[in-house]
Amino acid sequence: MRRPRLEFYCSTPSLGRILGVSTRKIISYIERGYLEPSVQDANGHGSKRIWNLDDVMQATVAQFLLDFGFTTERTRELVGQYRARREGVRR
Repeated sequence: MRRPRLEFYCSTPSLGRILGVSTRKIISYIERGYLEPSVQDANGHGSKRIWNLDDVMQATVAQFLLDFGFTTERTRELVGQYRARREGVRR
């Protein structure tokens, strides 16, 4: 018997609270290419980004790497590799 898949969605401010960082820091991560919302990106003033559990994990990895002194370029590379592996697992 298959287990039901866990569904988890949150907004950008909620993601910031989960990670213990400001919403502005999350926006900075997006601008630097560390994060990209999988469910819904903002498309205009007042629209919301919606994040899923995989996005939260990617954000956690990015924050961990930056906190430990990895460069922005290396962090972007490693988060990209993490994202590619996660996508391979889902298929």
